[in-house]
Amino acid sequence: MNVLIVGADGMIGRALADVLTTDGHAVFATTRRPGAAGPRRIPLDLSADPSTAALPESVSVAYLCAAVTSVQQCERDPEGTAKVNVDHTLALARRLTDQGARVVFLSTNIVFDGRQDFAKPEDATAPHSAYGRQKLAVEQGLLRLNRAHSIVRLTKVLGPKPALLLDWVRRLQAGEPIEAFRDKVMSPVPLSFVTEVLRRLGDGTHGGIFQVSGPRDVTYVEIALHLAARVGAPASLVRPVDGRAKLLEASLAPDHTTLDTGRLERDLGMRPPDVWQTIDGSLM
Repeated sequence: MNVLIVGADGMIGRALADVLTTDGHAVFATTRRPGAAGPRRIPLDLSADPSTAALPESVSVAYLCAAVTSVQQCERDPEGTAKVNVDHTLALARRLTDQGARVVFLSTNIVFDGRQDFAKPEDATAPHSAYGRQKLAVEQGLLRLNRAHSIVRLTKVLGPKPALLLDWVRRLQAGEPIEAFRDKVMSPVPLSFVTEVLRRLGDGTHGGIFQVSGPRDVTYVEIALHLAARVGAPASLVRPVDGRAKLLEASLAPDHTTLDTGRLERDLGMRPPDVWQTIDGSLM
């Protein structure tokens, strides 16, 4: 297939490009980096109108991985970030749809308010953040364009050697204390699992909403204590702190991040790994 990855400079887009290239597909990728353009590297910055971008003439599947993902930045500049995350993303999706491409769009668990765990795809959405509202607007717009398009709602995606966890391990091994949030949670999934989900969605004909989530929420304190035990450091080095007021307004830090993954298991035969398998695997 001819595959287009919009946002191949990011962690997910870059890993997906590697997987699909290995599979033998002709992978075209967009980049915002000056000087990085090439025969299959297309310059595209969604802060500008994408109508004149030099896209391939024939695309079977287009993965939309590009976005302003900072919740804080979207709160500070909702109009400016909406240009990227909604207006120009949908404009690009319309153009790709008109060319006959299927679209796979990366969304987020925070289209929900986080009050309920294991939210189902059909549950009422209630985003509390500008970022969540922007992602929801694109979800709705894409499904109006073509019900065959795929939406992939993601919780926290852990790539190899995440900086925070590596720093915690280093400091714990040195006998230094670390601070971890007792009131902030995640339900992490490995980057490799996410790219396999995306690969299978590109190869198949499954449209609509898929949800990718770890099997349960863990607090940052729980993760820190797990790492301390893993390296043989005393638990007393982990100092719980309140994080919501420090990082975000309380309403932007959900009580729950887990999503129901029943359709993922039924249609794609995939079950997310255990939280600690994800955490430990990211450090190897």
